Amino acid sequence: MKRKLAVILCTAVLLGTMAGCVQSAKAERSSTQVSSSAVQTQEEAKQETAVTPSASPETEEEEAVLSLEGVPVEKGAQIAVVAKSEKGEYWERIKEGMEAVVEKINTENGLEKDEKITLTFEGPDDEADVTDQINIIDAVLAENPSVLCLSAIDADSCEAQIDTARENGIPVILFDSGVNSEGITGYCGTDNKAAGALAAKELCEELEEEGQIAVFSQLGKAQNIKQRVEGFTEEIGKHSGVKVVETVYQDELRSGDIKTVIKGIIEQYPHLKGVFCTNMEIADIFLEVLGEYPDLDLKVAGFDGDSGQQKAVEDGTEIGMVSQQPFQMGVETICMALKSLDAGTKGLEEKNVYVDTAWIDADSLGLEEYQKYLY
Repeated sequence: MKRKLAVILCTAVLLGTMAGCVQSAKAERSSTQVSSSAVQTQEEAKQETAVTPSASPETEEEEAVLSLEGVPVEKGAQIAVVAKSEKGEYWERIKEGMEAVVEKINTENGLEKDEKITLTFEGPDDEADVTDQINIIDAVLAENPSVLCLSAIDADSCEAQIDTARENGIPVILFDSGVNSEGITGYCGTDNKAAGALAAKELCEELEEEGQIAVFSQLGKAQNIKQRVEGFTEEIGKHSGVKVVETVYQDELRSGDIKTVIKGIIEQYPHLKGVFCTNMEIADIFLEVLGEYPDLDLKVAGFDGDSGQQKAVEDGTEIGMVSQQPFQMGVETICMALKSLDAGTKGLEEKNVYVDTAWIDADSLGLEEYQKYLY
């Protein structure tokens, strides 16, 4: 395979800051709305749980991302982060980026005690558990944070919570995935439509512009996944010899499990030539099923640069993957959160910050300039 170093560069490197790491007892907290009378008690609870983050940049590039020049220092800010999940290499890297910003700001500005910026990071154990995430958001808002950073599992499920935040003057910064709701202060993440289009271009080239393709996704409710599929499908439409024959969302299956559905599609389309998996979770499942068909020659394009996807690219099971920069996404998200507090009612000058993505194949996997896309 010839070297392919296709990179989407979406400019927006905002300098970042904020928040200490918090270990939260989310299971003990019930869903409630923000109450101004409870602020004092909530402040005491935060002081009991907030801890100093231990994250630190591992590379010179990460250190450069953490430059604090021009970043507002909001003393005593309480940043609440609710992710799709707390588990997985991707979310861990986002958390590390967020914590690194907070630690550096606190250290370089000598912030201690009440002046210290704090950060809590929570999310469901299961990335598909919408109900658990909503309960976590309710509990977080009841603590009256300075700002909420949210990656929503379901783009349509958080409207009431976002309304509550807006009514109580709490900015909402989305990261990784958006919502279908007004009242959002800003968004930081991948240009997912462009990322999906990149995967389509690479897969079409590998197929020599001819063949049937299936698309497999984990979450049909997540805005970022829908955008990846949209970008992929639109790009495929520009290649007359290539056709998407099936698009499957795991969380929308009416019957049967995803492995059974994958097997059914492989057997239904004997001339299937390519597959696009829209994130690492669904890619892992698909590759497990594919192992049961050792004689099947399928070109698989993956998404995300975790250890499992890296191995699949390295051993040739996947032709390559589109990968994000979760550490930088964490940094930029906290930067936006701090800027939103500084901007107040004026709002952010730049409401959408896109973090670079890249196509990584076997030729580029080991190159130094691509290590920032691996996690």
